[in-house]
Amino acid sequence: MKISNVNFKVSFYLKKKVSHNGLSPVMGRIAIGRDMSQFSCKLEANHDLWDTRAGRVNGKSHHARMVNREIDKINVAVNAKYKEIHPLSTDNSGNLFSNVVAFSIFLILIRNF
Repeated sequence: MKISNVNFKVSFYLKKKVSHNGLSPVMGRIAIGRDMSQFSCKLEANHDLWDTRAGRVNGKSHHARMVNREIDKINVAVNAKYKEIHPLSTDNSGNLFSNVVAFSIFLILIRNF
């Protein structure tokens, strides 16, 4: 998504570390311009079923649908908060703006999830 000449992207990926139950932690990444913030989604997914391009779990199992539903919720929450916070700033030119927005979204996510 591109808002006011600032690149904004939310993506999800699996950590390479596999836990004892064979699942890997799902991580999220918020990128605003050149700044990036990463966070744990507090979810786990099977590495063999993970679609790297889509950032989702393939399949229709209960676990796959639950993980994908939670990823969708996080994605919607991050995008909504970004749209809410972004117009409030008058300085769209510097890294300070990107850092503040990324950090604000990160704090909101921690409180809500």
